[in-house]
Amino acid sequence: MENTNLTTIQFAQALFGLEPDTLIAHEFDMEFGQTDERWWSCQREHFAFWAISQNTNGVKGYKHKPNTNARTMYNRLGAPELLLWLIEALYISLKQEDDELEFNKFMKEFREFVVELSKLGRDFRQKQCKMIRDKYPYDMIEELLIEHKERL
Repeated sequence: MENTNLTTIQFAQALFGLEPDTLIAHEFDMEFGQTDERWWSCQREHFAFWAISQNTNGVKGYKHKPNTNARTMYNRLGAPELLLWLIEALYISLKQEDDELEFNKFMKEFREFVVELSKLGRDFRQKQCKMIRDKYPYDMIEELLIEHKERL
């Protein structure tokens, strides 16, 4: 698929319709995710707000230069729990009903990958994010997001 260069707003819009709660990513989040100032009800809400706020100078405690490029946002994100939620939610949306065998294989491999990330502990969030992005690069995520959005 040709790269479409999603904006951060388009990226946020594509998140709607994804499963808000995912079992494997949720377990990781509860153990290693952000522990204070958790204002969101689910990671979908958290990620959508984060993507939308990219076009601004940031929010309290998370200041940055405005950015409208979804690829840049994805590659700078320092919260592994958000990346894991996105990947798991996309596979639930796109693969669960299409091919149960393939979906079950993905979920087994994904759980094993998350266990490996967990072994790093709480103090290696950037390394965890790098490992996630190495396995699930932006182009793959963008393609899945577009496919998900087209199915809505």
